Amino acid sequence: MQNTFSYITKWLVSLGGEITRVTPSATIISVVASLVAQLSLLTTFLLPLKILMLISTQRLPDFLPSPIQGMGLELLVLVLCVLTLFFYFLQIAATKVAEKSSIKGAQELLDKNAYQQFSGLLSCLLFSVISLTVLFWFYPEIAIVILVCTVLLLNFHAFFGNSEYSFNKLSHLQIAFKINSSVGASFFIVFIFIIF
Repeated sequence: MQNTFSYITKWLVSLGGEITRVTPSATIISVVASLVAQLSLLTTFLLPLKILMLISTQRLPDFLPSPIQGMGLELLVLVLCVLTLFFYFLQIAATKVAEKSSIKGAQELLDKNAYQQFSGLLSCLLFSVISLTVLFWFYPEIAIVILVCTVLLLNFHAFFGNSEYSFNKLSHLQIAFKINSSVGASFFIVFIFIIF
């Protein structure tokens, strides 16, 4: 287990050092834009749910701050609708910026697929760390379950995958896929855990 994590960490640091040395600005812009796109997409999905909850109750919850209470239900719904559109268009714009930066950065490197996978993986890892930090603040048990599932799934990939391919023999794309799929599967497992 420690061998797997030390190899993944060395791989991320090694590849990240090489990529940021060759294309520092494109990498930073691509990662930040991807992170903004992911957060905007999440907000775009959550705000309509909040709007539906507000409309279905026909009154504002008591726990809202007094400035928001003073807005009234109709104005608050309108503001949330406008914010939903704003975050939707922000997500589209940030995705385009991330794509253009990724293409620019990839043109400066020999291995274009590795660059695009690395910048995508880095933004996913940042998003996961931010999400887990926020989740740990409000629901520490769920955050711990996600971390445990991620560790177990990474070990599953390392030990029960194709035995002739250990992590140190995999390509950058295969390692990125295994990390992304482990984190994604962990969130899905917790989602099922919450429902049932």
